[in-house]
Order: sequence, then C-alpha cells, then structure tokens
Amino acid sequence: IRRQPRSRGLGDVYKRQRVVLPYQNKRWDDLKIVADQWVKNEPTSAEALYYAGVAYENLGDLKQANQYFARVLELDSHHSATLIELGLLASKSGKTEYVEKTRVALQAIDPDLNEEFTEALKLNNNGCDLVVATSAC
Repeated sequence: IRRQPRSRGLGDVYKRQRVVLPYQNKRWDDLKIVADQWVKNEPTSAEALYYAGVAYENLGDLKQANQYFARVLELDSHHSATLIELGLLASKSGKTEYVEKTRVALQAIDPDLNEEFTEALKLNNNGCDLVVATSAC
C-alpha cells in the first residue's frame, strides 16, 4: 500500500490552522515559529509573509515586520490586511500622510475596508482618529 505523500508546503488547511490559534491568542513567539517555517517552505505565499510580519511586529521587530509586509505588497498590492497593518504602524509613529494614503488605497479596494481601518485607528489611538483628531482627543 502506497501512502499519499504529505504536502511539504505549509499552505494547506492543516498548516493554516496552526497559524490561527497563536494569532487569535496573541502568542507571538509561537506565531513567529509557524510563520517562519511557512515562509521558508512557501516564500511567495502572501499569507505566510503577512503572518510573519504580524508576529515580528508584535514582538517589537518593526524593521523585520516592514520587510515582510513589503514583500506581501510586492506579491499582492491589494492585500488589505497588510495595508491596514502598515497604516496602523504609520499611525503609531505619527506618519499622517501615510495613514491618509492607506485610506485612499483601502477606499479604492472596498469602502468597507476604509471603515474597518478607521475603527482600528480609533482603537489604536484611544478612541481618536489620528488624521481627524480634535483637541479633545
């Protein structure tokens, strides 16, 4: 009896499920391990690169996170989750021009994404939208 060879890539359903729990539970070290292995096996997987970027971002390695996010956008310039992450990073560092560019890009993809981004900005900025913040914020 010949067994089916197991997929060496981590993009199959089983491997994607390995990413979900660490991501949802904010176990960034675990996510980094899984995502790094996924990227190693599938270096052109936008999803693998995205999750690696998220892991590195949350572990404080913003340089590495930005490198992963840049690679995602090279593969898929409309990868909305990556655009949102980069916009949030820009917001945290006060780069309002990039935040506004992110809004424009998301609006062009889907107006609902821009609304999602606006809500995420409010959460990141204690209830205030960085670009339209008032003195009360």
